[in-house]
Amino acid sequence: MNAWKYTDATETSVIRQKEDGTFESCSVEAIAEWIEAGGVPLPADEPDFEPLKVAELAKFRRDREAMLNRIAGIAVFSDDAAVAILKTFRTGLLDLPAHATVAAATDLVALKKAMKARYDALLVPLPLNLKQDFARVDA
Repeated sequence: MNAWKYTDATETSVIRQKEDGTFESCSVEAIAEWIEAGGVPLPADEPDFEPLKVAELAKFRRDREAMLNRIAGIAVFSDDAAVAILKTFRTGLLDLPAHATVAAATDLVALKKAMKARYDALLVPLPLNLKQDFARVDA
């Protein structure tokens, strides 16, 4: 029989392949005696990052669509200077998924951190009144 292996990062359940090729799984509590005797389950396989990245970027794109609508609504009632700033912000949001730091991410934590850092950087040039207008739309 193969060794026990955690099923995921929560480390609450384990699985192993039996000699006949079938699998058995159970909670970690069910193998407590084996663990107390020195048994150590193998770590869970790392999830494939690509599907996680695709899902995270799809979520961002859905959220971004709402943000772009907000920007358009604010721009209608803004002066030319504010519209120029909003256009730059809009372009940054459109380009965010392709930004070098986002594209270079190799795991979900790094991807979320890169996306947040890039979004925060896009907010910096916005004057306080535009940030407040942007925030008020959700209220």
